[in-house]
Amino acid sequence: MKKFLLSLVALMCVFSSANAVLKTVELTPSDFGTATAYVTTEKEISKDGFTFGSKEFNPSSGQIRCNKSGNSAFYIYNKDKMNVKQIEITFSAADATKTPNKGDMYVANDGPISSLPSSGNFIGSWDSTTRTATWDFSTHEGSYFRLNMNLNTGGTNKFSKIVILYDDGVTVATTCDAPTMKVDGNEVTFENGLASVDAYHGSTLSISSAYGTTLEWFVKANDSESTVIDGESYMIPASAKAGEVYTFTAQANLMGADNKPIYSDVISLTVNIIASPTSYTFDFVNNTYGLGIRMDNDMNSCSNKTLIHPITGVTLKTSSGKMRLYTDGLRLDKGSYITFVAPIGHIFTTTDVTRAFTTTFSADKKECTVLYDGSQTRYALPEVTLAWEEEKGTVGVAGVEAGEGEARWYDVQGRQVSADAKGLLIMVKGGKAIKVLK
Repeated sequence: MKKFLLSLVALMCVFSSANAVLKTVELTPSDFGTATAYVTTEKEISKDGFTFGSKEFNPSSGQIRCNKSGNSAFYIYNKDKMNVKQIEITFSAADATKTPNKGDMYVANDGPISSLPSSGNFIGSWDSTTRTATWDFSTHEGSYFRLNMNLNTGGTNKFSKIVILYDDGVTVATTCDAPTMKVDGNEVTFENGLASVDAYHGSTLSISSAYGTTLEWFVKANDSESTVIDGESYMIPASAKAGEVYTFTAQANLMGADNKPIYSDVISLTVNIIASPTSYTFDFVNNTYGLGIRMDNDMNSCSNKTLIHPITGVTLKTSSGKMRLYTDGLRLDKGSYITFVAPIGHIFTTTDVTRAFTTTFSADKKECTVLYDGSQTRYALPEVTLAWEEEKGTVGVAGVEAGEGEARWYDVQGRQVSADAKGLLIMVKGGKAIKVLK
């Protein structure tokens, strides 16, 4: 398999005919457990290889709660990705004698809809006077669903089954769905399965494949042997030097019912390592930099963080003020700020940030603070562009007197290393920083 991948014998799709295979998962009250009272905390339900989350139901009676007396309402959602085509809920009896209990259906394609209304797209409603409610997903791309009772409805209802119709991924596409590669969050465009990009040590590559496919990918550094990459991301190591070449090869396989590939697609990416930048745009819309989870409801989710950016060596420090990541960037409450610390042996020269924020340099220009102190309660910081240069008078060559005290050694990303480390290092001693090539 490795030789096949690395020689790129086939940079094209290999097809064989197959029909779509639709399968069903049927949930009945007995699948929800044996409790005789309402389950009021979320319970995981496993059925046919899939896991669901649900609560506010009575397994023994099949009753689902409809926010009676202000209590939480029944919901169920899938925790595992499944290409849903249709969902049908059947009640054991219509509830025409009371005010109808109502519900909604939501879909998403980027992860489980574990809460509302922070995620998921609304696609339709239903009420309990109809014995059976059905949602057709043919016009929706959602791989995740959430069936939810509406708020402010009363009473309970009984269901007999929930049937989920899904595509198990066996259908052969009319075009080949190649894997998707990104470098530092930017998607790579391939031509005939080949592409070449520039990147830095510390750059991160990520890969994903289409629904229903398996994925294998490899990395080859310069003339070394290729190795298998475990996981869906890979960081160019700090030891990578400008002028070196890393080659990434990936194959996606669409598997059939007999666990054999129906088709395969191979891509190859050449990454040319270039010197570390002296300016960088920190994009909080498309990259999180490890600050937190985008659209987290916790306004403190990005507070009190200290992170070193692997490409530039710039340190990001967030204040204790409230802030979180959202689709429009890093949202900061009034008075909150983020501080950037220049790479060791460097000082900041310029910065570019939206006018809603106040930018302040420290006296030695080794730190840059971006503060939101505007008129609104909260404001989004989409990006910050910074430039820096070597600090004059503190960076020299090996042999320059460094002063008294014990020396500390760092790599060019600002990470402390042992004294016997090799390569281009920074020695800090007696309050001075000196570049040393070992």
